[in-house]
Amino acid sequence: MSMKELLESKHPTSWIEFEKGLISEEELTRKFFKDGRSFDMEGLKNCMRRGYSYLEGIEGLLKSLKENGYEIHAFTNYPIWYQMIEDELKLSNYLSWTFCSCIFGSFFTFTNFLSLNLCLINISSIKP
Repeated sequence: MSMKELLESKHPTSWIEFEKGLISEEELTRKFFKDGRSFDMEGLKNCMRRGYSYLEGIEGLLKSLKENGYEIHAFTNYPIWYQMIEDELKLSNYLSWTFCSCIFGSFFTFTNFLSLNLCLINISSIKP
């Protein structure tokens, strides 16, 4: 199936609802396609899982940042499948999965990402 065909045949909101944690994986499987056809959800997940890897030098960079006392938090619009990334890459060795859209039930736009960050840091500690 081409990307064009996929975009034309998929349900218009099911993936977004899944990313926000509003529907379960089972519900996504049932309503992914507008016409209700079945598909191999486990095959899709396995394909995605095989695609997770560190870009060259990134794991070393994350390790160095952690060793130097930097605190790193993930902001992601990824569904509950962020746990598959964790299982494969063990990112929690370097960061906290603090902000995931599937937990908050909302997407992180650039604007609300900045607003949330400003709430989390001590603005008075910033020097001009």
